[in-house]
Amino acid sequence: MKLAVHFSMDHPVINFTCDISSRVDHIISHVVCELGATTQLKPEEYALKVWGMAEFLLPDSCLCDYEYVHHCIKLEKDVLLCLLHINEVPRPLLRTAEDDIKDVEIKVDDLLSREPGDALTHASVSVLIDIIHGEIDRLLVNPSHTQPKGLLQSVKGKT
Repeated sequence: MKLAVHFSMDHPVINFTCDISSRVDHIISHVVCELGATTQLKPEEYALKVWGMAEFLLPDSCLCDYEYVHHCIKLEKDVLLCLLHINEVPRPLLRTAEDDIKDVEIKVDDLLSREPGDALTHASVSVLIDIIHGEIDRLLVNPSHTQPKGLLQSVKGKT
């Protein structure tokens, strides 16, 4: 299969062929060697990402482990990847020191809902059940004429 690996705007796309059972770390090393003619690059400092997606390939995995690769083979398309430095990998869910401080200072109000609401009581649930039974009785009498507005309003009022 054919791989096309993008690195940066000032480098051309690196095209080569490999087997579907090739390991990702081997592919990273190959691309880094192709780029390394002018600079000193270390393969362990890079990651492969699917071009245009937020999917990263793990270094200790094989290309055959990824659905995207199988999809490209099935449609006879090139596998488009992007080589990123580890520092360029986006980490939107990365835990920060601020998160750790917040966890130490957690308060009861942070855990409870901020929306005021009435507690469910036996009486309010009984009213809802009666309204549901009334709707069922109306549907049994005339199945083509449904108007669940009263039921919907009652449920909305309790949530």
